[in-house]
Amino acid sequence: MITLKGNPDSALHKLAKEILFGLINHEFGIILGKLSHEYGKWTKERLQSDVLKATNGKWVSEFMSFIKTAAPELTGDENLYEFKHRLPIDGEWSTACVVLRLHKKAPSLYALELVGFSR
Repeated sequence: MITLKGNPDSALHKLAKEILFGLINHEFGIILGKLSHEYGKWTKERLQSDVLKATNGKWVSEFMSFIKTAAPELTGDENLYEFKHRLPIDGEWSTACVVLRLHKKAPSLYALELVGFSR
């Protein structure tokens, strides 16, 4: 479970960056540990397969030196937020995205769902 205090956009930006760092470094346990199993079970193999499918066989690259930001999208309301963050591929922000959802469980308490990776 994730506690949100204030703006969900900043919390989701932080979560997306943690997931991107986990992908870049092949540290899948970091990603899997954040996800609620209530919305589907992810494995290391499924993460790898889905990322490669969305990126035409390329892996996520380092993005800290990028001058431009990724311009993520946040939609929804306090009951369900959806966040799409572009993936860094070959030194630039690609059209492929990681899609996350936060499901409200109690006041300020949310479950994190990794919906998947899209093009």
